[in-house]
Amino acid sequence: MSGVPWTKFQDFYLRYGFLKVAVAALDSDRRSIGSPVLIRRLSQPLLPARRRAAPMAHLRSREGGEKEAKGSPVVEELLRAGDCPSWLYAITEPTTYKIVDWARDAGFLGRGNQIAERGLLLRRYQDETATEAFLAGEVAAWNPFVMTEAERWFLLYHLLEIDPVTEVMIDAIAATEPGQVLETVDAARLFCRAFVDVLTKAEASIQLRDIPEYRTARALASTIAEELDLQEELRGAASWLTDSALQHARGPRPRAPASGARKSHKNADHQTIPRFEQLVDLGMLTKPGADDEANKESARKRWRYEATPLCRAWAAARRDTMADSFAWERFGGTLVQARDTQRTSRSPRATSPTDAVRAAARHLELAFEKVGRPVGMTPFDSLGLRSMLDAALQGEVVEMGFANRMLLAIKRSGVAEGTVFFASGNRVDQMFVQLRSGFAEGVTANAEIIAQEMEAA
Repeated sequence: MSGVPWTKFQDFYLRYGFLKVAVAALDSDRRSIGSPVLIRRLSQPLLPARRRAAPMAHLRSREGGEKEAKGSPVVEELLRAGDCPSWLYAITEPTTYKIVDWARDAGFLGRGNQIAERGLLLRRYQDETATEAFLAGEVAAWNPFVMTEAERWFLLYHLLEIDPVTEVMIDAIAATEPGQVLETVDAARLFCRAFVDVLTKAEASIQLRDIPEYRTARALASTIAEELDLQEELRGAASWLTDSALQHARGPRPRAPASGARKSHKNADHQTIPRFEQLVDLGMLTKPGADDEANKESARKRWRYEATPLCRAWAAARRDTMADSFAWERFGGTLVQARDTQRTSRSPRATSPTDAVRAAARHLELAFEKVGRPVGMTPFDSLGLRSMLDAALQGEVVEMGFANRMLLAIKRSGVAEGTVFFASGNRVDQMFVQLRSGFAEGVTANAEIIAQEMEAA
């Protein structure tokens, strides 16, 4: 992530299923793959002409005439077969390359088309047998557009990390009235306010090397505010907002006589709709009327949104657990609390520091079996994230920051010797570790010593 706290999206960044296919198509050993080969691997199962739709036909039933009998692009069949909450997708066979662009912008794809660390983490949630069959043309073997709960929370964590604007948006969405429908312009104004708020608060911390990118972001925010007639409302808190910032740089575009006076929201829509559509995939938004069989198709293809109970529960839990480093110190607890709100029972919590140490050791060991590198050191950021999410889905809170401090206490005290090895720095995003057999057992036996060392630090 750059030093500017946002990620510029494109209008085709809609369905997370495309990213899931992208990481499945990459080499898990991080070997480079040529762009034409990668694009072909993505296009063949997802976006051929209608000829490949037949294998999915038995998975859905809907009214249709002669045109319907010819089939649809596989991606559309998959969205329907999975009863996905939105059926919008903007990528077609000629524009398959945009999936690669998105994977790179989102941090799942690195230089030379090598899979990035976060791409590997996402891939670890997939069934390799099913994904290989899917990529080989058996489109019924896997539906990448159906999201598991674990995938949703992983992708939410990653989205909030690369785009803090979305974090502010979720709070604003949750604050809407129950049953309130957000039309396209409502959603765009909500995004614009969040965008301006994030850029304004970030101004004092922008480093010299990030100033050009920051100025570009502010110019885009000014243009979007002008498109939505929000300049006067927002200028009090953001004095840097200017009129027609990008037009002044490029010069005004001539208007065709037939175009009339309708105001374009192009820039606003290109940044708003991808974020809202991704939040639909993540369960934070729903589309009004999406469950009405008579109007299901039109409802799921419209740009109309409504906050879900999960969105409100998440925002309420986040307010209760605010911290300077939310991702490292409070994400797990917020996730557990939000899930508890959706259920009748409350998850048990660790009752003492030693219990918390034992729980962290157990989940770190289990996570290492899933994401640990067979040779060399594993980034703690990956190990801690997987252990935090797995623990939360079992109702336990194991924050990444806590697990990091526990490992540092083990390092200082010398307990559990021979079961954990360290490299690089001490921060969550700098540490590399390797766990050996007996790690959890060794930590459990010395949990009191470790807890005392953590308290003394």
